[in-house]
Amino acid sequence: MDINSENLPCTQPGEIIQRHYPQQSKLASKFVKSALGLRGIVCVVERPGKIAPGDEVEVIVYDPPKVRK
Repeated sequence: MDINSENLPCTQPGEIIQRHYPQQSKLASKFVKSALGLRGIVCVVERPGKIAPGDEVEVIVYDPPKVRK
């Protein structure tokens, strides 16, 4: 599994929530603020297989080179 980034909040899920609670104002933008840091990570599966609780995994953190401006 290749972990790309944090799954940052956006207004799309907030808009869906807003449709369910039309009496509440500005839920889409409130969702973005409330969900920051709580939505998990974005991953790409490189090979099919199973990962189960208790399995040993190796995490390699990619630190991209800094771009000079």
